[in-house]
Amino acid sequence: MAGTILTVSLKNENQLFISIPGQPDYQLIPYKKNEFKFKEFSDLKMVFKIENAKVVSVRQVASSGDYEFKRKE
Repeated sequence: MAGTILTVSLKNENQLFISIPGQPDYQLIPYKKNEFKFKEFSDLKMVFKIENAKVVSVRQVASSGDYEFKRKE
């Protein structure tokens, strides 16, 4: 997953999606504070790290391991 660029976007005014190159867009469903589960995969979640009211990274949490993606400006 090194070098992979994820894109997080808001669609339809209130639905959060994540785009992964070569895959369809996945809808993220609110789970806990700063945590979202994939609508299609209940065992996979994304945890957003917030600093100074800004997302600085997102961590994918799965049974196969955790992967952190840092924000690019």
